Amino acid sequence: MSAQLTYHIPGQQRSFTTIGELRQHAHVDKSDTESYSVKSWINAAIQVYEKGDYAMRFNDLENAYINYFRGCSIMTEIVKLHSNYHEIRLDPLYLRLKKRTNEEIFVLLNDLALKIQARYATKQYPYASYAYRPSHDPRNFPHYTLSDIPYSPSQKAPSWTNNQFPNKSTVEPIELANWITTKRNPPSILVVDLRPREAFKNGCIKHSWIMQIDPLVLQTECTMVTVQESLRQHPRTEQAFFQELNQFDLIVFYDQNSKTMESAYNPPKYFAKLLYTQSLRWPPMMLAGGFDAWVTKIGERGVYRFLKEKKAWFRNSNSSNSSTQSDNDHHSLYDYVRKKQANIHQQDHMNPIIKPEPLPTAPRKESLTTRYPELVSPTTEVPTALMSPQQPPQQSQNVTPLPPSYPKLHRRRTFIDNPFNGFTTTTSKLYDILDVQHINRQNKAGSGGILVESFAGLVRVMWSESYRFVSPMTFREAFVRVAPRFNGHDQQDSQEFLMVLLDGLHEDLNEHGANNRITPASAKLMQNEKQFEKLPDWQASAISWELYLSKNSSIIVSLFQGQYRSRLTCLSCKQTSTTYNAFMSLSLPIPAKKLRLSSATLYQCLDYFVKEETLEKEDAWKCPNCQKKRKASKQLILTKLPDILLIHLKRFSMDGLFRNKLDTFVKCPTRSLDLSEYVTSPMTPSSQDRSACVYDLYAVSNHYGSLNGGHYTACVRDGYKDKWTYFDDSKVSICDESKVITKAAYNLFYVRSKVK
Repeated sequence: MSAQLTYHIPGQQRSFTTIGELRQHAHVDKSDTESYSVKSWINAAIQVYEKGDYAMRFNDLENAYINYFRGCSIMTEIVKLHSNYHEIRLDPLYLRLKKRTNEEIFVLLNDLALKIQARYATKQYPYASYAYRPSHDPRNFPHYTLSDIPYSPSQKAPSWTNNQFPNKSTVEPIELANWITTKRNPPSILVVDLRPREAFKNGCIKHSWIMQIDPLVLQTECTMVTVQESLRQHPRTEQAFFQELNQFDLIVFYDQNSKTMESAYNPPKYFAKLLYTQSLRWPPMMLAGGFDAWVTKIGERGVYRFLKEKKAWFRNSNSSNSSTQSDNDHHSLYDYVRKKQANIHQQDHMNPIIKPEPLPTAPRKESLTTRYPELVSPTTEVPTALMSPQQPPQQSQNVTPLPPSYPKLHRRRTFIDNPFNGFTTTTSKLYDILDVQHINRQNKAGSGGILVESFAGLVRVMWSESYRFVSPMTFREAFVRVAPRFNGHDQQDSQEFLMVLLDGLHEDLNEHGANNRITPASAKLMQNEKQFEKLPDWQASAISWELYLSKNSSIIVSLFQGQYRSRLTCLSCKQTSTTYNAFMSLSLPIPAKKLRLSSATLYQCLDYFVKEETLEKEDAWKCPNCQKKRKASKQLILTKLPDILLIHLKRFSMDGLFRNKLDTFVKCPTRSLDLSEYVTSPMTPSSQDRSACVYDLYAVSNHYGSLNGGHYTACVRDGYKDKWTYFDDSKVSICDESKVITKAAYNLFYVRSKVK
């Protein structure tokens, strides 16, 4: 009898602070693979999955994550590598367990990781919401007036007094309270809150001179200029306070709960280090115990809480333009999600939802948000009444009116349902629903399907509308397993990343794997080079493409890959040699320097791409007919265009031993890019449909900076609203179509104007 393998996860005995610690705790020793039978490993996986389910019922997220992660490790890293794997490969119990692992557990792990990460993040800032965004983001909060500050300070700049302060690094709450409330010769003390903006607005020390600095700004390399720049969207009074630091007697700063400088988190330490570089009246001090200690010692009388802002949609539902007004208030995707989730949350407390007839959508599989609804964190709390600082405690509170109820929006059919929806006109239903059974576990890349599964999980979580931010840790781990050179924290080239990603997804979805040996009969024509050279272009191209598809068949090929012809011609005997190659992206040279142009057009780049090139001297071609090296011409031309055309502008070039970046402006059409002049004519025996060569731009990725470092942004077109959106890290804004193309344009994403 084989040894029985069991895993016991006791109740929480230690505290974890990172997902990495949880994974380390859930580690399964691979050296034990052959110590137990393959069936024992299957039973162990069933046990830990059941324990994960049990932990989920009691909202024990960490134990659920540990058990699910351990079960996945057994299924993917132990069972498949076991010497007796063939015994259970077709076993119904194993197949059911494998299906649950692929379709449910991977998604659960990703969702749990996001939830647990958010929980760990709020341990340091318990009053901050999971949707914390840097306070210097222009769309994080509206501009405040002086009336929003706890007490409007005098317009006069503060001045030094003759007050004396002890020479120490921390101050107790009672001591600080005495200093800032004294009526007799009050000192000028600036209080600085080093917590997220939302925590600051939920409650801060009640004082005339108080400001807030984003803790994420306070990094190792931060400077006074960096901090000043981060305050550009803060109230003007706070900006003025920071500019006049040296006019105050004393600066006191605090975070949530740090007691000493030695045990403090990094932001207070970096801020203190920064202050020591300034000429201050007295050395700065940190509030011992932070805001928590202040609330404990002083109580609510020493706390100011900003009133909840009434949004534009807090209007009578009978207003004719209320819905229109609210729609126009979305300054970013974050604002839209925040409002939408607020409406949904408030509907649960008001009238029953009357659902409209749903739009046709792809079947939605059960996920974390439906199976375990208690995991979905509310994105916005229902506003509650807050007391004014001057309001006596016994006075009754005024209830803030709730916004009117709106019907829940139904998700439109998008790229996820059909890749062409929202970008182009299409009658094709080829890509309506993707079958997960198309994953090729035995692909030649050796990835085993992990890349496409993690990518699908990431997309599924992003579409779930359950979270305001997504940390793609699982996807990144899968990606670096496929492409180890992308591991680490070095900056990478976005074009290279895109090509590796698409190649990896293709291999994971390739229906014709490494073991496929089916060769189309027409491929025999290619074996006779002389006969193949006599074929018309359309026929030779079709034969080459058929041979390529016999080894490469996936949705990636169907969407993104095209074909070009490369032809060598001997200038002595006119002998030709033609090859047809598949491409995922067109890398176009920028000829501005050679043509002595200050700018160029995309058509000029295409002209240069298909321009006939002369090969001579050391580059001469050995003609098979002349049997010697001859001067020859080489020319590229497109023979098959993909539905989605990726264009890479070659901005990095070699100049001798040096590599330079070209910042030349390339004018690219956003509508009706016509490639009919760059394809073989005719492409088929019948007349070529010109509309098949016309493309519209739907996205651009930009690179700012140099070879040694830079920054990526993107512009994406919303086909339904016909508007462009600009993405710059966490910043999202509407972009005018005329400003989409800049000197930084690096990768262009075009879609065929009409897909049949």
